[in-house]
Amino acid sequence: MPRHLLLCSAACLMLTATAASAQGAAGGPFVMKGCDDPKVPIGMLPKAGGTVSFKLSKDGKPDPETIAVTKVLGMSVAGFKSAAVRQLGACHFDVPKGALNSPATVTSDVTTAGNQVTFSSATIVEAGTPLPVEPFTLPRDTMPFAAEDRRVEEKPRRLGCTQQVKAPTVIHATGSSAAAAQQDARQQAQVMDEQFRASHAGKLTAVMRVGADGKPGSQIRVIEITNPPALQNLGDYLGSCRFAPGRILGQAVPTLFETSVGG
Repeated sequence: MPRHLLLCSAACLMLTATAASAQGAAGGPFVMKGCDDPKVPIGMLPKAGGTVSFKLSKDGKPDPETIAVTKVLGMSVAGFKSAAVRQLGACHFDVPKGALNSPATVTSDVTTAGNQVTFSSATIVEAGTPLPVEPFTLPRDTMPFAAEDRRVEEKPRRLGCTQQVKAPTVIHATGSSAAAAQQDARQQAQVMDEQFRASHAGKLTAVMRVGADGKPGSQIRVIEITNPPALQNLGDYLGSCRFAPGRILGQAVPTLFETSVGG
């Protein structure tokens, strides 16, 4: 074969490889770089999976308001979309420089489990037909819902409690000598520790109302208390907690939720 034909073949192969590489970069896949905690917290989700489409900017920032669910199994379309929207707003994709000149519609596979919503790499492909979102039509007089109600797809989740429970630490010891003062301090510490344990130690399991805003109600129904004298303090601590609310079809609703504090 003539030399110039060989050179042409090599050049053509290099050109084809370069074009294919550019096409791959332009179409993805765009790898997920990472996600922060969503501003609107996610509760406890069932195991579910599906596919969503959304707009992705050239700097790798997704637009959660453009999410459409094209496939889902294990949840309602509305509930799945709600969880995906909240998490996607805190995520960022790795888009190589020059891969996108303007926002592009991409697709990603999504899975849910517990309080985790996980996105696969995003790819520019023709998106499927968006599934219709179920309307929320439940009457308000049926609230609050039991957390075990099958309609509550996203269960409440405790986020944290603001009340600090600390044992007293200030001791004023006295004695005729250093050894006597130390003995007095040990005795006082033992008494204070016993008093603290009597009024704070133990485990409280109760059913409480968690509002759509994630705040607990003012009353609880005690299921179990291992140390009755500590009920008031443990109840106050539970009242200082905040929750990701339960959701039906992606809408936050008041729920009756069983939870425990202490141990």
